[in-house]
Amino acid sequence: MPNISLKNETVETRDPAHDISPITNVEPTAIWKFEAQDFTPWLAANLDLLGEALGLDLEFESKEVAVGDFYCDLIATEIRTARKVVIENQYGSTDHKHLGQLLTYAGGQDARVLIWIAPEIRDEHRQAVDFLNRNTTEDMDFFSLNFVSLESKIQKMRSNFDRYQCRMPGLNINLDEP
Repeated sequence: MPNISLKNETVETRDPAHDISPITNVEPTAIWKFEAQDFTPWLAANLDLLGEALGLDLEFESKEVAVGDFYCDLIATEIRTARKVVIENQYGSTDHKHLGQLLTYAGGQDARVLIWIAPEIRDEHRQAVDFLNRNTTEDMDFFSLNFVSLESKIQKMRSNFDRYQCRMPGLNINLDEP
């Protein structure tokens, strides 16, 4: 790389190949075209990232599990407590249909931890999750997570989960940090 001498100082010129663009949010479909065929298998292989965001030690059990005529995206176990976990993924804003599916899967699997992941959590659904956390037994936990995909020139893609609702006393995780 060429050097430029200014008085008695030598300064390296900037190499544009090493410029880092700002990190920007991208739609999940830019990385995983289809929720069921692309995102769900990725999440199944990366449950440690989800578990880290929630303060849970998750172990994969199965995906696309039949509950009656419906299919739960992912089933896992929370290792420390042996509680069954159901995970419902959704592209777009949360909706009543997916909230109902999550509750149906929990009932069919006798799950104690329910996790709902979407790029946008609507306020009324955030309130519903908060209501469930306040009005169910202590061994049940409900989570709604905003899923964000980030991109820059250097950092190809990474995923981040922002936790919105959770009943876990003493849990203090700063999810704004990379």
